[in-house]
Amino acid sequence: MQTAINNNLNLNINTELNIAKSGIINYITGKTALNLNGADWHYTETMKHPENFTIAGINYINTSNILNNFGLYIRSDVKVPCASNERAIIDMIINSILKLKKPYFSFDDFLLNKKEIINIIKKISDIKDDHFTDIQKNLLDEWLKIYGYK
Repeated sequence: MQTAINNNLNLNINTELNIAKSGIINYITGKTALNLNGADWHYTETMKHPENFTIAGINYINTSNILNNFGLYIRSDVKVPCASNERAIIDMIINSILKLKKPYFSFDDFLLNKKEIINIIKKISDIKDDHFTDIQKNLLDEWLKIYGYK
C-alpha cells in the first residue's frame, strides 16, 4: 500500500523536512491529516482512497510560506510529510479565510485536546496581523466568537 500511496500522491518526499532549498514542500493536510492522526474517525475510508488525500501544494493551499515547517512531521506508515492536528486545522482555517469564508467547522468536530485548541488559537493570533486583511481578520474573529473562543 505504501508504494501505491507514494505513487498516487507523487509527493516531494524529504525525510528531514529540510525546506531550505525551495522553501515549500508538499504535505498531507486538512481532513486527511486529521484522519491519519486519529483526530477524525474515517481512517479506514481515507486509506482506501489515497487519490483523494488533501495535499498542500497540489490540491489544497500550502501554508509553508506562512508557517514554515511548524507542525510537519514524517509519517512512518506512509513515509511522506504530514501535518499535525494543529497544522491541519490551521491550514483549514487559512484556506477558508483567504477565500473570504468563515471556516466551516468547529473545534468540537474533531478529537482535539484543549492544549491543541489553545495552540491553534495562539498560532492563528500570531500570524493574522501579518497575513490577513481586515476583512479576513473580521471573519476569523466572528468564527472564533461563534464557538466561544474569543
